[in-house]
Amino acid sequence: MLERSAAVARRPWYRAHAAGIVSLAVGFAALIVGYWLQFHDRHEITELPDLRVMLPLFAVAAAAGITALVRREPRPVLPILGIGLATAAIVLGWFLLVLAVAAATSVILLLVLKLN
Repeated sequence: MLERSAAVARRPWYRAHAAGIVSLAVGFAALIVGYWLQFHDRHEITELPDLRVMLPLFAVAAAAGITALVRREPRPVLPILGIGLATAAIVLGWFLLVLAVAAATSVILLLVLKLN
């Protein structure tokens, strides 16, 4: 049976996924900030959050995500999720509306399928 050589040390998980973790953390922070900017002053749901705050957060998440993908980190889902969260944060109101319509459509579809 093959065993790992004592001279070859594995990198810790957080070092192997450093840029992906940063991208995910910034994307999650962008989602929280976007929610706060969208709903704390009772803006319309279709109104965009303040882009002076959201675009730099998106740029940092995208830069970290692209860095993770270029470095070929083992789990590409982390940077992709980070970029996706930061993108959804920019258009949070529209994203929530589409999500609500999709959920309602799914419930209606399930009811129709169960009744047939």
